[in-house]
Amino acid sequence: MGVFQWGVKLTKGNGCIYVDNVVRALLEGENVSEDEWLVTKVGKEEKVHATLVSTISGHKGNTEEMFDGFLLAVVEESQH
Repeated sequence: MGVFQWGVKLTKGNGCIYVDNVVRALLEGENVSEDEWLVTKVGKEEKVHATLVSTISGHKGNTEEMFDGFLLAVVEESQH
C-alpha cells in the first residue's frame, strides 16, 4: 500500500490530504510509468475528490523552480 493510500485510510470522513510539489514532478516528467503517478492513483480512489493547484513563485532565482503546485484531496465520509 502506497503512502497516499495510507493517508486515505487514516483520514477521517471529510478530511483533507495535502501533497506538495506535485505539479513540478508532473512538469519534470520523471521516468515512471503512468500507473505510478500520484495523480493516477488518486483518480482511482472512489471515495476521494481532488484537484491540482498550480503556483508561481516570482522570488525564485531559477526559472525551472518558479512553477510548482500541490494536490488537495478530500476523503468522503464513510457510508454505513
